[in-house]
Amino acid sequence: MSMVYFFVPGKVQGKARPRFSSRSGTVYTPGKTKSYERQIAEAYEAQHGPCFEGAVMVVIEAVFSIPKSWPRAKKAEAMAGKLPPGKPDIDNILKVVLDGLNGIAYEDDKQVVLTQCKKVYADTTRPAGLQVHVFQMDNANGWR
Repeated sequence: MSMVYFFVPGKVQGKARPRFSSRSGTVYTPGKTKSYERQIAEAYEAQHGPCFEGAVMVVIEAVFSIPKSWPRAKKAEAMAGKLPPGKPDIDNILKVVLDGLNGIAYEDDKQVVLTQCKKVYADTTRPAGLQVHVFQMDNANGWR
């Protein structure tokens, strides 16, 4: 099975909505989103991952820091496995990763046939950031 794992440290961001230029009438991606997509691509390239052909699966674990301002009881709940329901939306996390890997891990994100995305709180074993696995799949029977 062919797989590449990489980690993007820091605060997890979702894909921001496109912006519209009233002057030129064009649509563009905000600079903060472009920068984060570049950071994702660079983390993948640092692992010397190939540009996969054919079907691909992407598994994402978005790891969020526990806010220091929270009371002890709420921090304990997070450490015990309570899932973070807040922003960014999980679909926007998935979108920023898939777009960031476009042309790097695969030619086009239309090759992605299966995804898994989960939001969790950081603990002593996982720092805040994105943990991403990209798997090449075999169209005949699933995994390669």
